[in-house]
Amino acid sequence: MFDYPLSLQLIIFAFLLSELEAGITSTTTNVTVDDQDPSVLYSGGQWNLSNPYNSLDCEGFHHFSSQLSAFAVFNFTGIAIYFLSPLWPYSVGAQLVLDGQSRPVFVDLQDHSRPVNSSGGPETVSSAVVWGVENLESGNHSLRVEFAQGRSKYVVLDAFM
Repeated sequence: MFDYPLSLQLIIFAFLLSELEAGITSTTTNVTVDDQDPSVLYSGGQWNLSNPYNSLDCEGFHHFSSQLSAFAVFNFTGIAIYFLSPLWPYSVGAQLVLDGQSRPVFVDLQDHSRPVNSSGGPETVSSAVVWGVENLESGNHSLRVEFAQGRSKYVVLDAFM
């Protein structure tokens, strides 16, 4: 069929096969987005940045609010989203709404392995994935982080992946 030497035919075949495999397989990459990234949009004036630096937070800090109307929005393109947070020895949580769904998900961020500290205080468990959704349709999505009225005293945002 071809008048090429066998060695050149094998090279062409290998090249075409690699191109076909590249089109079939795709790699996904997890990207961590910290709470201080400009792509995280906070409702005006209702969020505070933690202080001082704490190694239990991603990048050393987190945002928090005790305001009922507090929310933040993270828009992303991908097929999965994960919410990362430390845990506290008192009532902390976040209500998450993915792509405007009518049923928000409450994520409890209280460290239930410790006695309740009603006076507050720092985190007791290092930031890790505490909620996630995989197998989303490839494309643009939005995750809204809200105060969970009646379920916690504070809403916290530390990072997304």
